[in-house]
Amino acid sequence: MENTWMKLKEKIMDEAKKIQAKCPDEVKRFHYGLITHSEAGKYAMGQYFGHWVHLYSGLMTWDYLISFLAGFAIDPHFDLETIKRLFKIFFGDPSFIREYAGLDTFASFLEEIGKNLDSLRTKEEFADVISALKIYIGNLYAWCHYYFPWGIGPVFFRRLTREDVEDIKRLSVKMREAET
Repeated sequence: MENTWMKLKEKIMDEAKKIQAKCPDEVKRFHYGLITHSEAGKYAMGQYFGHWVHLYSGLMTWDYLISFLAGFAIDPHFDLETIKRLFKIFFGDPSFIREYAGLDTFASFLEEIGKNLDSLRTKEEFADVISALKIYIGNLYAWCHYYFPWGIGPVFFRRLTREDVEDIKRLSVKMREAET
């Protein structure tokens, strides 16, 4: 049983190391707008920014959830069975991760962990595997952050200046006056 967890941890760490130096295709295809990983692309109205947002926000959320699980694994107030239940609640159905975020590898790791939860004997074993997953998801997030289309922000979502705010106030007063 212990061997299963060690192998799973090694598998996750190998992938984490691999993507540390080279962006995984699962993230890179978003950079090019290739949303072919699911039926979800059909409903994107010809754009792929929504999928980027799902991926980007999902990675942050999943990283937090994994951090919580890692913390629970070393907290004496949580027992192993509770941590297993929390894992199932957080990650029991990785279909969103696969369908909308397009992260087949991450979803597969979650499925493998889920299938092997019963063989887990100690919180330390859980902490080892979940810590490897945290490194992996951190590397995915770094690539997503790097490739995210930040350039659209200044064009379409420019921050307002003080002058803009004053102009909006002035125009709002004019609109109110015109309505009366």
